[in-house]
Amino acid sequence: MEVMPCSAHSPPEKPVELLLLEDRVARAASWMADIRRKSEIFLPFVVAVTGSQQADFWLGAGFDACLHMPVSKAELRSTLNLLLRLRRQAQELVRQGLERYMSVFQSTGTATIVVDADGRIVMANRNCEPVTGYVPEKLVGTPWMNYVAPESLSRMLEYFRLRIESPEKAPYQYETRLVDKAGCVRDVILSVGQVQNSSQFIVSMVDITELRQVQARHQMLFT
Repeated sequence: MEVMPCSAHSPPEKPVELLLLEDRVARAASWMADIRRKSEIFLPFVVAVTGSQQADFWLGAGFDACLHMPVSKAELRSTLNLLLRLRRQAQELVRQGLERYMSVFQSTGTATIVVDADGRIVMANRNCEPVTGYVPEKLVGTPWMNYVAPESLSRMLEYFRLRIESPEKAPYQYETRLVDKAGCVRDVILSVGQVQNSSQFIVSMVDITELRQVQARHQMLFT
């Protein structure tokens, strides 16, 4: 197990599997809450205390284990191994969940992308190609604004700004216009939702271009 130095004012410089802190460091380490908040998987926090300090205080403060010094090698090893095993189990559950999510994402039958808070596409499924003309690999990493028809861009930028402030401020579903790889304008209905526990948004696209063309021809015939 690699040991990474840290202090009350400086967190570990590299990602860690477990944090073991002396009580004097733990009391003053303002960076702990930030590390725990950013960790997407269970990250064990252990405190080593001296004297007659009560474990309840540290467990109530968010630590997963409290070791009273001096501690035997056997107790230290068993405590750390237990917490690391729990972390491995959490990682496995996340991996299985991601695999199931990717399976659903790819087989949904609807053109779907995931957009980051900076406006870039981070995921796209194969159903996007009939709508946009681009294979998923060409969409990933590019700004979604690149594919919006000029007449729809200002409205979509405003919706995006509102959605970043609060998802409830922008409509969940609306009609807009995109431009595909061939330069053709496509009428689409977008459904936008926030990915749970993240700043990303999942966007489904339904192409209604042919429907709008039929409606337009019908209107011309009967007017």
